[in-house]
Amino acid sequence: MPDRHVGNAVDGAVTAPVLLAPGLPASLVRRWLGAGYLVTIAVFLAVSAPRGGSAADPVAGQVVWSVVALALLFVGWVAYRSSGGAMERRFWGLMCISAGLLTAGHAIYIVEIASSGPAGPPLASVSTLFDVLTVLILVGLLTSLARFRHATWAARARFVIDIVAGCVVVVGVLDDWVVGPAFTPGGGGGLSGALYSAYPVIGVLVLAGTLSVVIGTRYDRWQSWERRIGAAAGAFAFALILTPVGYSPALSQLTGGWAPVVVDASLLSGLYLGLAAVVHRLAEHGIPWRLRPVATLEPSYGWVAAVVLPSMELLAIPAFGIAAFQTGDPAERTFRLAIVAIVSVALALRTLLAVADSEALLTRAETDPLTGLLNHRLFNDRLADEIARSGRHGESVALVTLDVDDFGAVNSAGGHLAGDRVLVDIAGAVVAAVRSQDVVCRVGGDELTVILPGADLGSAFVTARRILDGVRGVTDSAGRFLTASAGVAACPEHAPDRDRLVAAADAALYWAKRHGKDRALIYDAQVAEPITPEQRIRDLREHTNLEAVRALAAAVDARDPGTQDHSRNVSSLSADLARHLGMDEGSVTLVGFAGLLHDVGKIGVPDSVLRQRGGPLTLEDRARLREHASLGAQILASTPMSEILPWVRHHHERWDGAGYPDGLVGERIPLGARIIALCEAYDSLVSGRFGRQAQTPRAALQQIDLDLGEKFDPGLGERFIVMMAARLGTLVEEREAS
Repeated sequence: MPDRHVGNAVDGAVTAPVLLAPGLPASLVRRWLGAGYLVTIAVFLAVSAPRGGSAADPVAGQVVWSVVALALLFVGWVAYRSSGGAMERRFWGLMCISAGLLTAGHAIYIVEIASSGPAGPPLASVSTLFDVLTVLILVGLLTSLARFRHATWAARARFVIDIVAGCVVVVGVLDDWVVGPAFTPGGGGGLSGALYSAYPVIGVLVLAGTLSVVIGTRYDRWQSWERRIGAAAGAFAFALILTPVGYSPALSQLTGGWAPVVVDASLLSGLYLGLAAVVHRLAEHGIPWRLRPVATLEPSYGWVAAVVLPSMELLAIPAFGIAAFQTGDPAERTFRLAIVAIVSVALALRTLLAVADSEALLTRAETDPLTGLLNHRLFNDRLADEIARSGRHGESVALVTLDVDDFGAVNSAGGHLAGDRVLVDIAGAVVAAVRSQDVVCRVGGDELTVILPGADLGSAFVTARRILDGVRGVTDSAGRFLTASAGVAACPEHAPDRDRLVAAADAALYWAKRHGKDRALIYDAQVAEPITPEQRIRDLREHTNLEAVRALAAAVDARDPGTQDHSRNVSSLSADLARHLGMDEGSVTLVGFAGLLHDVGKIGVPDSVLRQRGGPLTLEDRARLREHASLGAQILASTPMSEILPWVRHHHERWDGAGYPDGLVGERIPLGARIIALCEAYDSLVSGRFGRQAQTPRAALQQIDLDLGEKFDPGLGERFIVMMAARLGTLVEEREAS
């Protein structure tokens, strides 16, 4: 992927001097590191080999470990100082802390060996504490790289608690029936058996995380340091899984003391691979930091999380409680009671988090994530409730509809992030201008509404003027003061029900925008007629050059005879997905128009680039092709359809931030743009655009599924796959029936 190596604007531009010269040949680095690894392992095996039927002096082996850990600490510190991005600095910083703890732990262990005499140091000691802290830091490192699909904070916390509780139960089971008896014949292994039982559990978790990274990703896209980080995690995982076996007295005696040496050599190999990863990163520091292949975690709401895990935890509490009082070993009893306590606390916490999760999901469903205002769905419910209440008490309820003037220019000039900041400021100004009992909602991209319970037309109009005064104090990224237009209507004066009241206020708003903007207007049936969103679109088509823009879009498709229906297909799919998501018909219509016009900017791309079939595009041609997104937004800026400008501009952004033109990440990408990106990718795959072989619909959906969390919004992508899978299933049934 050549585009991964271009530019320094990604979270990884190097600003400080580094240990190795940039551009050092990878083959030379590999030879140095390969030779160093062979020497390190040879020295370790030589000093750790059992001699004369007895174990070798463990101090020499610990010295080798300490040397590698010190080297990792040093190069990790250099990488930390050399990195410019927050994510990379955090990664190398945590690695330095873990390497420092590991070095300190080995130094303390050497002292414990020297002072313990022939009996040897105890398994649980101060050095063990440092090892545990090292593991915790490494787990934190991996967790910081992991991404969660759409989930609330409570769901993420419950996900982690379930893993912890499950691991504690598994460690207890292994200690009692599998690993423990190997160290203490006839019963559980106590603290020693518990520690050895924890190693394979940690190893399985690390291995599962490593495999989840590898499966479903393209290994050829990884950088050299990424491959070594994955290899280091795999080596650690296998060594931890084999630790109880390698250190069991029976196998150690059977192999003449070599089994634990092999396990330690595997762990040392993982540590050296980590060192090699840092060295490769320093040698290739000019390449922007990505570390793309990280696991995507998805907290489950299914039967495993709802039934299996709670049942396992509930059964573990009495099982280990009874076992604690059946054993005569105080250490074993303490260990089993500790399991009961940990699982009990985990069960109580997950119950509280389940309640918090439900409340968070409810809040998330009712509020706009950007402004914190009530969303469109709850606006309709609240307005209907207020109208019903006002009818019972003989009062009126007023509605103010607000739309920011020329908001599309704000997004086009400053980008979507600047537009988001403006919307937040405007929302704050509106909230500050109304009463505490008034309800402010965001019902569209730049459209807000205010429900005023018990307010008559006069007071509602005064409130609307006060709102406009507040908006005039908001500036965009260029320092220009903004304005807005407002429409005012009341029930029962203008309409007896919710839908007609909204239509009346919308008609007054539209009239205000058509006749000068920056003003508030009270609805008058003789002047302004209520309009529907579909009527608004038709009016735009009749009074602007939108038809000319549609003609440009058709001309773009016609330049490639193989994909003449691409824009129409994307428009249809985008509207269907918007409707599947439960968006109102006005928004569905706008999304469909945005899908139709998403590639209009390609009118400025040369035919030689659009019709390229002989191989990959050059960097220059790729840059010219990427300009079409921002150019399309500029073309549409000449129309009043400001709502769709961000969707057209950002439909090539990626969920992981590697898209263009602005490198937006995650939910910062407008929803309409995320919808178009999915539908555009699907149609491109099934139609075989740009000379690629056309895929079957099912193969296209499988490819999109592999790209969820990287290219596409994972939650939205899953909804798209469900919608298309249902459509494909219906087609199959119809064919079979015919």
